[in-house]
Amino acid sequence: MTIEKFQELIESSEGKTLDFKTEFYDFDTDSDVKKKNYVSEFIKDILSIYNTQREGNGYLIFGVLEKNGKAIDLVGVSNLPDDAVLQDKLKDKVKPVPDFILHQVEFEGKKFGIIEIYLPSFNSPSMAIRDFGNIKKDEVYIRKGSTKAKATPEETKRVYEWLEELEHTRKRKVENKDQLIEFIDESLKDDSVFDLANSMIFERGREIGLTDDEVQILIIQRTKIKNALFEIDVRVFVILLGIGLLVAVYFIVAAVLENNTSNKFREKVELLLSKNKSQQARDSLMLMATEIDNFSEIKKLIIEHEIDDYLHNNDFKNAIKSLNWHSLPNVKTSFAQSSSTNSKEAIVRGYNQEANWRNTNATRIFNEISLSDSAELGDYIIDFIIAPTAFYQGDSLVLDSTRIRKMRELIK
Repeated sequence: MTIEKFQELIESSEGKTLDFKTEFYDFDTDSDVKKKNYVSEFIKDILSIYNTQREGNGYLIFGVLEKNGKAIDLVGVSNLPDDAVLQDKLKDKVKPVPDFILHQVEFEGKKFGIIEIYLPSFNSPSMAIRDFGNIKKDEVYIRKGSTKAKATPEETKRVYEWLEELEHTRKRKVENKDQLIEFIDESLKDDSVFDLANSMIFERGREIGLTDDEVQILIIQRTKIKNALFEIDVRVFVILLGIGLLVAVYFIVAAVLENNTSNKFREKVELLLSKNKSQQARDSLMLMATEIDNFSEIKKLIIEHEIDDYLHNNDFKNAIKSLNWHSLPNVKTSFAQSSSTNSKEAIVRGYNQEANWRNTNATRIFNEISLSDSAELGDYIIDFIIAPTAFYQGDSLVLDSTRIRKMRELIK
């Protein structure tokens, strides 16, 4: 967190997304009763902001003395735990587990702790899975103004509606991004056209939920890709190698660069996803993945991590939704546009690779589903399992029975 952002927060008033606290939770107290109370208070603070309808992240700031919701003195805090300690205190007590991070900021010679709670990445509120201290199992806690409280049935209903809309917005944001990328690429073909289209690009970005900074990043990425093709001095290659050799070397180098770029980007994605498991991180990486041509592979990697998170929280419905989000190519349409046998074989190979990935991850999901889980999911899981992804053999589709067998195991 930047100092500028910290100053902005402490100059704001407490509300549903901001809470000032003088001291941090005393998890090291000798009293087991007090320690349990501190942990339950911490969990309740996190859940209350996490489940509250909002447009941005929420914050708990420690080391600030407040009066009537305004910061009146910056007292600082002495000891702060590692972020991993806080994550550990929450993970086995609530479901789904909220995305948050602990920042430590030095300001005016004092230390402050800021817990940043991200927007929810699941379509159900986070609740305790058992009674613990002053929190009760399956109760929804929210912020009402500058205080936390148990949600009423009507308020709980609105929380669910908000979470469904958030999920829809996330998916739509990434899906519409491809159209914006195409528009940027077309505009970059002519500088005069790009100058005229620049404001329209940002306007379209805002319409699909991107910030101006995210749009600017996309423009920079697409510009770099466009310019990269002209970095080799063609005249030098013509002189040294001749026209025929130049063409061969150009395509070899391009293929190597493309493969290296893809591999390096994949390695970076793996590293970032292992360190930051938030939905925001996945969405940002999905946007960045268009930097390379092999977008489909990166997209599948991100989806696999998303499925892992849902399975960790036993959220099978969203795990299935994530898998469904990666659509398979339309083989019949591709066949109609292709005349050669070799190209049709390549289309079939590509489709079968995608189908195999889809079936592998479907099996991974269903292996985690118990009989009671399948009963709760009802027709949703039945419809998905009895429609397995088929493989192509020549021009014919052959059904894979893995999920049908699993369905029989679950319902017999």
